[in-house]
Amino acid sequence: MFKYLVTILTIFIITPIFAQNLSPFPVKSLWDTNILNLENDSSDEINIFSDLGAWFGFGFNENNASGFAGPYFLTEHNGYWLHNRSLELIVENEKGKKLNLECQQKAVPGALIQSLSNDSVRINTKLIYTRSNSVLVQYSLYSGKKQSYQLIFSMNEGGNIHSSEVVYSMNSGLVRFVFEKDFRLTANTATRKCNTGKDKPCVFYVEIRFEEYEKSAKHLKNNQKEQAFVDNSKRWENYLRGAKNLSSEHAELYAKSLMTLINNWRTARSALKHDGIFPSTAYKGFHGFWAWDSWKHSVALAAIEPSLAKNQIRAMFDYQNEDGMVADCIFSDTLIEKPNERNTKPPLSAWAVWQILQFDPDTAFAKEMLPKLIKYHEWWYKFRDYNNNGICEYGSNDGSLEAAAWESGMDNAVRFDSAIMIKSTDKSWSMNQESVDLNAFLCAEKIYISQIAGIAGDYQSEHEYGVMYAKSIEKIRQWFYDEETAYFFDKNTSTGKAIKIFGPEAWIMLWTGLASPDEAYGVMKIIMNEDHFNTFVPFPTLSASHPSFNPQKGYWRGPVWIDQAYFALEGLLRYGYHEEANNMMNKLLLNSEGLLNSDSAIHENYNPINGKALNASHFSWSAAHLIMLLQNKTLN
Repeated sequence: MFKYLVTILTIFIITPIFAQNLSPFPVKSLWDTNILNLENDSSDEINIFSDLGAWFGFGFNENNASGFAGPYFLTEHNGYWLHNRSLELIVENEKGKKLNLECQQKAVPGALIQSLSNDSVRINTKLIYTRSNSVLVQYSLYSGKKQSYQLIFSMNEGGNIHSSEVVYSMNSGLVRFVFEKDFRLTANTATRKCNTGKDKPCVFYVEIRFEEYEKSAKHLKNNQKEQAFVDNSKRWENYLRGAKNLSSEHAELYAKSLMTLINNWRTARSALKHDGIFPSTAYKGFHGFWAWDSWKHSVALAAIEPSLAKNQIRAMFDYQNEDGMVADCIFSDTLIEKPNERNTKPPLSAWAVWQILQFDPDTAFAKEMLPKLIKYHEWWYKFRDYNNNGICEYGSNDGSLEAAAWESGMDNAVRFDSAIMIKSTDKSWSMNQESVDLNAFLCAEKIYISQIAGIAGDYQSEHEYGVMYAKSIEKIRQWFYDEETAYFFDKNTSTGKAIKIFGPEAWIMLWTGLASPDEAYGVMKIIMNEDHFNTFVPFPTLSASHPSFNPQKGYWRGPVWIDQAYFALEGLLRYGYHEEANNMMNKLLLNSEGLLNSDSAIHENYNPINGKALNASHFSWSAAHLIMLLQNKTLN
């Protein structure tokens, strides 16, 4: 019986929402349009491109000015610009006359591209990353005839000239602009002649390197530079293979989502011991790794960059304490920002590890993570079940309700408004409220741990956690389901009464497959009700009919979060409501500002009434869940 349960409940392999009878979309055409707006103006928002986990990035200047904005360093008090306009280019003809050139630019997968042109000449510029600390810029000048030009790169003052390099010193290291030997360098400019033929462009390169130490890496040879661009294209085509069978607009959204994740990738540094993904580079308060975010990022990356997905998991478990708890968030510089160990985040780590193993069946990784996952799972029942009834509560380690609400991930959700804190052990507190989403997650984690244990060869744990999973399903269903409203609600631990706030926590029972078919039908009807969750942009985080519903400034009291939409959509599909899921998915994508047919950034959340994009831009977990929804289950 148990093996049968394991077979039918092997859940949440990534599946696409959309029907797959679409004409194949040529991935290469994604390089023909500006996928993501990375122009920077006088506002505080940071729009940068980076790759391979770099801690510095580049963007475009406003009004199509030549050269790139940057580098912007994500170090020292959340970052700063070193240059506003790196490598601003002036072109003179052989008579010394400055040419007026029109500038066009686009951010495409894996590169920034800028083109300067007039009727007689065109200069194509392409910027890519070759390593986490190194950028390579290719310049190709075309004129269609034999011609000589003078190219003048304007450099910001302050750099020191070392041979063919302009070096800028910072507290965190050095940035080197490395020019080829035929350049002439002065204090503020780098100059070279460029000769073209009828069918022969003038091609040259500039390296930009960020070094935390004063040793210089060897310069790339010309054949290595050419190969670097070939390798970069192959890597990004491989990243984007999941977009091949999507329509063009969905493929562009897939590419934008993936670019958002990779732009937020940071290599291990200081207190961050493994690579991971920032929630958003654009918002300075998000320069670190968060537990809940990390699990979601890892699932999206499992089929794309599994080594990064694994390291994102490891980065958070590096801060697992002796009791088994994983910190809420961690940062590179603990003198500026210490890890938040007041609370953790909802338990989705085993789900993330299991998803990685679907695309990369790495037995060693399963063995590495299994004891950590078990310890974390058991921690919940030791420190977040104050009445020892096997049903857990969100809580905190400092006794504050604020931290307990943060632990849910839904910081200011209405369902917590009347909660009070109860001391459960000498170092932990719980809400007097048992939450349906938390216990649904914990139940699902049991089957994931069981399956991971099977891969790791720990057959005792495989059996034990499978049995625990089977035993807990009915208990959770009966405790949280309200027959009167046909919905799942949190329960007050003192009175046993349902806290009847219609929110997204009920959808988790569908996503995990724990609801009965009749219960799932009741939840589906409420989701599809326009008075509750079927708004202009569907899946608000509070019923639209609730008095506290605030679609613009409510945060978790109205705005639509893409992760919660994902849980609802996958839950509807799981119970066979395909038409409902597709209709709601189309509304979500079409009505959320800037998601489709736009180079606008992906945001933290969206207004359910008018679709306006809200809060942090370039938001990773929104991008991660869009990838999950679009990803082809036959990806290989």
